[in-house]
Amino acid sequence: MRSTGFRHAFAALSVCSLALAVSACGSSDDSASGKTRITVNCMPPKSAKVDRRFFEQDVAAFEKQNPDIDVVAHDAFPCQDPKTFDAKLAGGQMEDVFYTYFTDARHVVDIDQAADLTPYVKELKSYETIQQRLRDIYTVDGRIYGIPRTGYSMGLIYNRKLFQKAGLDPEKPPTTWAELRAAAEKIAGLGDGTVGYADYSAQNQGGWHFITVDGATVRNTGTVVVQAETQGAATFRDVTATGVGAAGVYNCPYPAGSGTFTVADGGGNSGWSGTWSDCSTWPQPGQGNPDPDPGRNLAKGRPTTATGSQDVYIPGKAVDGDASTYWESTNNAFPQALTVDLGSTETVRRLVLKLPPSPAWGARTQTVTVLGGTDGSTYSTVVGATGYRFDPAPGNTATVSLPAGTSLRHLRLSVSANTGWPAGQFSEVEVYPTS
Repeated sequence: MRSTGFRHAFAALSVCSLALAVSACGSSDDSASGKTRITVNCMPPKSAKVDRRFFEQDVAAFEKQNPDIDVVAHDAFPCQDPKTFDAKLAGGQMEDVFYTYFTDARHVVDIDQAADLTPYVKELKSYETIQQRLRDIYTVDGRIYGIPRTGYSMGLIYNRKLFQKAGLDPEKPPTTWAELRAAAEKIAGLGDGTVGYADYSAQNQGGWHFITVDGATVRNTGTVVVQAETQGAATFRDVTATGVGAAGVYNCPYPAGSGTFTVADGGGNSGWSGTWSDCSTWPQPGQGNPDPDPGRNLAKGRPTTATGSQDVYIPGKAVDGDASTYWESTNNAFPQALTVDLGSTETVRRLVLKLPPSPAWGARTQTVTVLGGTDGSTYSTVVGATGYRFDPAPGNTATVSLPAGTSLRHLRLSVSANTGWPAGQFSEVEVYPTS
């Protein structure tokens, strides 16, 4: 028995809607043409000929109705790259009208990157036909900040032969979650590795699943209780497990960086609280969860934001593992800060700050204050303002030792001076749990 995915995608309007007046937009004026220019992402690729044609027709119709506005469309796929999404928002690189998954909707609103569309929604005649629960995702405190773009429905595919073999009537497939669970248990009871229920997914197209598991017992599973490799969410309540071979949850997105599954604890769960720690390896039956590498870089690939960025030198380049790329803050506007979210509170003893190793980068000293926090809003000073020397001759790196007992989730580096350039600059910010 298999189920298709259920996925919602949204077009989040960061600065203006295509239906808004020019005065509501935060886009630039093209002095040569005297027109206002707005950018839009998620233009269908050329391979999707029909969708792209409809998109181009919509743009042409809008520009004809609004001759003082030019629409510039970007056709990147995927429309939202989880690895760069936050960095583009923080660095001011996001298009004026942009797409986001529903899982990021509240985050975009909370950081003030979505315009209030409430006064304009009345112009969308079909808005009221969208399911209320979908509209609610982008409605905060009674105000509307985004419009659902696409919805998918859930379906059920079942194996008639397995139904018959398990003593079930293939003419009467389950119509409720309780019936689905009962049928799955009977089919799994056939043994020989027969799977009673599985989610149908391929190439990261499984989508999100809104599921509540209420009351279940798991015994002697060789590896994990919950295996998740796609985005989604589920609430587990009164689920008990014994004899778990590796860890409670395997939550490793595929492809890497595509977004994790949210496992919500509804209470009453026991025996499977641990999470598999190393997504580079697959759990082996009965071997348990390996100890994490004590020498790992906690910041690599983590979400990163900044007070400002110059041109294409966005915050994510400071944690991409490539010392030749770099973040550069807004120029001539000290102090500037770079913030890295480690994902969970970690013990941190050492930072390694880098600039590109090329001799073209002259030696310089940056004055940096190290701050840390656990909630993303309150920060305390870990290391006061200190000048760190960067010299390409020995590698253009600087090491910062942190006090014993330093624990933080959010690391912030505040740069107040740079003798080589009027901005904060880092090609890599590496964070280590060992001194």
